[in-house]
Amino acid sequence: MGWTGKGMDPEVLTTTLMGVIEQALAKMNSVTATDAPQIKTIDIVEYQNRMRVTGMEKFNAPSFVSIANYYLTPSDMEKHRAKGALVLYVDLENAGKLFKALGFTVPEDEDDSSMMDINGEFCGLLVAAFKSELVRLGYVDLVVGGPHNYKNSVMEGVEYSPDQQNKLEFSFFYWKRKAIVVELTLAAIPLKK
Repeated sequence: MGWTGKGMDPEVLTTTLMGVIEQALAKMNSVTATDAPQIKTIDIVEYQNRMRVTGMEKFNAPSFVSIANYYLTPSDMEKHRAKGALVLYVDLENAGKLFKALGFTVPEDEDDSSMMDINGEFCGLLVAAFKSELVRLGYVDLVVGGPHNYKNSVMEGVEYSPDQQNKLEFSFFYWKRKAIVVELTLAAIPLKK
């Protein structure tokens, strides 16, 4: 499936976000990938002007999901006019091992609330690093909303730019299974003047 619709150059998005994710995952000295990352373009499934987000489609198992939105201005954020979204899915079964390997403090009981918070921290790191890379490439400094944390799915869906038809999906494999998925959709954003 190819990239359709208006928006950022998918090659810029792919290269930039992949670099950010790989840099974050490089902190895991004790864990190595068991397969090469997979990147693909997938259709956005829309319901009531929001993007559908469910982890069961990614892992066929429970997961932690965190989302953050990108906006051009604080006013756009208040009016819910997102330019894009980043969604982080982490397979519940391996989340504790993964978060520990990334250097997060994981509670012994690995309760859902704490694990969702850690997933949100990890998502926040990726979102901020991606935003910084876009600024370094000459784009405007976007406003970030979130992250918001969930288990399995986001029932109300996620804000996104309605002119987007596709999103990029990055899958990472540890312990011989898909453990992390990152999705990104981003409409065209201006260069700094």
